[in-house]
Order: sequence, then C-alpha cells, then structure tokens
Amino acid sequence: MVSSHEMFRSLANCPERLANCTAISRALVLGQPIVVSSLANSAF
Repeated sequence: MVSSHEMFRSLANCPERLANCTAISRALVLGQPIVVSSLANSAF
C-alpha cells in the first residue's frame, strides 16, 4: 500500500497531475474527506 505522502510526492512530480494534487491537498486541509475520495477516484 502506497502511503499518502508518497502518493502526493508522485503526483507533484507529474505536471499534468499537479492540479489534482493541489486540489486534494486543499480538500485535506479543509477536512473534506468526501471531496478527497471523489478526486482520488477520478485521478486513479
């Protein structure tokens, strides 16, 4: 299982997915797990 930290690093290293990484990070900061789940499902 890949840790969330490693996942974010790999996303940040992919320019085409940088927007998704930013959106997921913002959602985590705001405490919106439902949004995070939907973004993660669409990203992968």
